[in-house]
Amino acid sequence: MLIIGENIHIIAPPVKQAIEARDAKFIQDLAVRQVEAGAGVVDLNIGPQKKLGHEVMPWIVQAVQEAVDVPLSLDTTNLAAMRAGLEVCKRPAMLNSASADPARLDSVMQLAAEFDAKVIALTMGVDGIPTTADGRAGIAMEALLPVINREMTVKIHAHRADDILTGLRLAKEFNLKVTIDHCTEGYMIADVLKERLVEQGAGIIIGPLLSERSKIELKNLSFSAPRVLEEAGVPFALMTDHPVIPIQFLPVQAGLAMRDGLSEETALRSITRYAAEIVGIADRVGTLEVGKDADIAVFDGHPFDFRTHCVLTLINGKIVHNARNREA
Repeated sequence: MLIIGENIHIIAPPVKQAIEARDAKFIQDLAVRQVEAGAGVVDLNIGPQKKLGHEVMPWIVQAVQEAVDVPLSLDTTNLAAMRAGLEVCKRPAMLNSASADPARLDSVMQLAAEFDAKVIALTMGVDGIPTTADGRAGIAMEALLPVINREMTVKIHAHRADDILTGLRLAKEFNLKVTIDHCTEGYMIADVLKERLVEQGAGIIIGPLLSERSKIELKNLSFSAPRVLEEAGVPFALMTDHPVIPIQFLPVQAGLAMRDGLSEETALRSITRYAAEIVGIADRVGTLEVGKDADIAVFDGHPFDFRTHCVLTLINGKIVHNARNREA
């Protein structure tokens, strides 16, 4: 259970006064007491703050971060204030909140995607929160229609074999289009994954492999996993879970998987063709073909060799990086 502490709320006169006076100690004391009481997230409600939101939110975020080491929930309707707060957050934050108003929902989701933030969604439309449970449920179901209609992919994050199987069972039960992200123990049930791929079309995304076994779910983390899946005929993509492991280390991860038996061809496909197919953009990228985006990287050695440099990069046919020009 996740407990969100919501005592830092501008509706409380002492909090309002502390924000106006920039009294960091008062805000910090409130945050510390909530965390000591069991809060796993501290909510920072500054109200709309139409004029000063872009100043207040980063100030309060920095003040609270100096006192507690837990994720923060940025609670305001001011999108500029949200962005300013996200820019100084040390840990991935939570945005409180998004409504079913299309304009609001789209803006908040774009911020969440940009800063890897979670979102609290309210069953509230343009006319406010419905007064009945059925009305609120209707808003939630309407938001889920693209998922139910298989127009949107559900990202199931699972490490353990039993959790992976549960995710696949739910996908089958509700006819969902899914990817299994991380899939740490997927190599232990490779035969099942192959069967479900054929039956359900689920995508497998492995990684990050360049990480510590920092929790029990990662005890069977292995660089042999890609090889085992390849031998079982299960296509997969590799990821680093950026920014957990920076994306520039993706080729290194693929190279280490080759060290443990993955073929060079599959290693390259796992970060190009297979990756594009799994996320549904293979009509544009993933392979070099006439009619696709001219996104090309040129290296001065094998792309999986850590000594190799990217010397030329083209995006949509235009040169955006040229190492020779830099040297000159």
